[in-house]
Amino acid sequence: MADTYVSQAKIVDRRRTVVRRLKKKPPPRKQKPLKQLEVESREKGLNEPIPETNKGFKLLEKMGYKKGMGLGRQGTGIIDPLSLEIKTSKTGLGKDDFKKKQEELFKIRNKLIDKQKETQRRKVELSYNDRMRSKFEDKKSISHVTQLISISKQLDIQENKSDNPLMVEFDELEKEDNPISLREYLEVMEPEVRAKKLIDFLEYLRSTYKYCYFCGTKYDSQEELNEKCPGLLEDVHDV
Repeated sequence: MADTYVSQAKIVDRRRTVVRRLKKKPPPRKQKPLKQLEVESREKGLNEPIPETNKGFKLLEKMGYKKGMGLGRQGTGIIDPLSLEIKTSKTGLGKDDFKKKQEELFKIRNKLIDKQKETQRRKVELSYNDRMRSKFEDKKSISHVTQLISISKQLDIQENKSDNPLMVEFDELEKEDNPISLREYLEVMEPEVRAKKLIDFLEYLRSTYKYCYFCGTKYDSQEELNEKCPGLLEDVHDV
C-alpha cells in the first residue's frame, strides 16, 4: 500500500516538473509568411548589383565591359538591369493594365458627371436669379408706368390739355363698366410693350412739361432741363 502511494507521488511530481519546464520555455518565434519572405528575398536580389563572380558578368568583361559602363559599342546603353515586375494575381496577361485603365476611365467619367451636375446646379441657380430679377423688373416697371400715368394726368389737368395720345387706352380703364384695373392691365401687358409705354411717357413729360420723372422736378426751360438733368433713363440718375 505504501509503495503504491510513493509511486503515485513520484508520477505527480514528474508531471509538475514538466509543467514548470513548459512554462519557463520561451514561446516559439513567429515566422514570416512564405509570400513575404519571397518578396523580401526578391527585392534584396534586385537592389543588389550583379557581383563580379557572376558568370554573365565575366562574359561581359571578356567583351570589354567594365563595371559602371553602359551597354553597346559606344557604352551609351542602359547601365542598370531591366526592372522586373512580378505578377501576383491569377488574372491573364494584360488584365491588370486593362483594369487600371478602366478605373482611370471611371474616375474621369465620374469627374465629368460631377462637373455636369455642378453646371446644371449653377444653371438652375442662374435661372432662378434671372426669374427673380425679371420679376423685380416687372414690378418696378409697372410701378413706374402707374406713377407716370398719374403725373401726366395731373399736369394735363393743370394745363387744360386733353389731347394726350398716350392716355387714350388708359382712360378707357376708368369707365365704370370696365372690370380690369390699371395694375391688372399693366401686369398682363408684354414686358416689351410696357417698356415702350414707359419711354413714351418719359419723353412726353420732358418734351411737353420740361418734367423729369426720375429727378422729380419740373424745370423752367429746355436749356435748364438739359443742363441739370443727367438723362432720360433711371440708370443715369443712379450715377
